[in-house]
Amino acid sequence: METLAPTVVVASLLSQVANYTFQRDITGDRKAPWDHTSEYQTICSQLAQFETLFDCYGDIQATILNAPLRQSEPNVPITESTILTYVLYHLCYCLLQHPFLIRRRLERTQFKIPAGFLSRTIVSCFTHAQELTRTVENAARAQYKVSATFLSYASTVAGSIHCLFQHSLDCLTRIQSVEALQSSIMHVSGKTRFWKTSGRMVAKLTQFAVDSIRCSDLIDPSLQSVPLEVADIDQLYALCDYGTLSTTKALSSTDTAATNIESEDLTIEREQSPRLDLDGYSGHIDGILPQIFGPANTGTMIDNFSFALRDYGENEENINGTNYAWRL
Repeated sequence: METLAPTVVVASLLSQVANYTFQRDITGDRKAPWDHTSEYQTICSQLAQFETLFDCYGDIQATILNAPLRQSEPNVPITESTILTYVLYHLCYCLLQHPFLIRRRLERTQFKIPAGFLSRTIVSCFTHAQELTRTVENAARAQYKVSATFLSYASTVAGSIHCLFQHSLDCLTRIQSVEALQSSIMHVSGKTRFWKTSGRMVAKLTQFAVDSIRCSDLIDPSLQSVPLEVADIDQLYALCDYGTLSTTKALSSTDTAATNIESEDLTIEREQSPRLDLDGYSGHIDGILPQIFGPANTGTMIDNFSFALRDYGENEENINGTNYAWRL
C-alpha cells in the first residue's frame, strides 16, 4: 500500500495535467495560470503535496544508487513503484510547464504574460526535466527495472525540453542539457530492440535535437510570443503526445490541441493504431498500471491517499518506533 497508493494518485494527477495541457476547449478554465484560483495553480498545489513524501527518502538520487547496498537498513525502501511515482511526478511538471505547451495554451487565451511567471515556469520545467532524466539514468545504473515503454515516453518528453535548453545563453545550462539529452536518447534507444514505439521516439527526439535551434526562443521569458512554423509545431506536439508516438500516423497541427496518453500492452506491440479520436479525448490514463485508473476525482484520491499514509505511518511507528506519518 505504501508504494502503490502514491503511484495511483500521481497517475490521476498526470491525467488531469494532460487534459489541461492539451485541452482543445478552454472555456472551462479561462483564468490565467498565475491566478491563484486557476486550474493550473490547483494542479501545482496538488503536486506540491508530494514533496513531503519524497523528502522521506533524503537525497533520493543517492538513495536510488545506493539501494542495493542498503537493503538491510531500516530506511524507507526505494522500489520500482517508488521510481515510477517519482518519474510521473516530474513528468506532470514537464507537461504542465513545457515552454512550448504552456505558450500554446496562453496564445489561445490571449493573456498578456507576466515575464516573472514565464521565467519561474521555464526554470522549473528545466529542473524537473533534469531530475526526471537523472532518476531514470540512476535507476538503470542501480539495476532497477526501467523497461516500461511509458518510461521511454517520459524520457522523450524530458528530452524535448533538453533539446530546447541546449541553446540556453547560460553555459552550465547548455552543458547539463546536452548531457541529459544524450542520457534520454540512450535510455530510449536501449528499448528499440523490443518496442517499435521506442524506435519512433528515438527518431523523433534525435531529429528535434537538430531542429530545435528554430524553437530556441521558447525558453526566452522576455518574449510574449514565439511564432513557429507549422512543421515545428507538429514536431513538438508529436514529441509530447504518447498517442502520436505510439502510432505510425502523424498528428496534424490542426488536431494537436488534444492528446491521448494511453499505455500499450506490455507483451505485444501494436503495429497500427486507428487515428486518434481527439474530440472524444477525456484525459484519463488507462494502463500505466492496468485497470486502476478511471475518472476518479483527484481531490478524493488525495484525501484517501493521505488517510492511507497516516494509517501506514501509525503502523510503522508501533512496529519500529519510527514515525512515517506523512501529512498531505
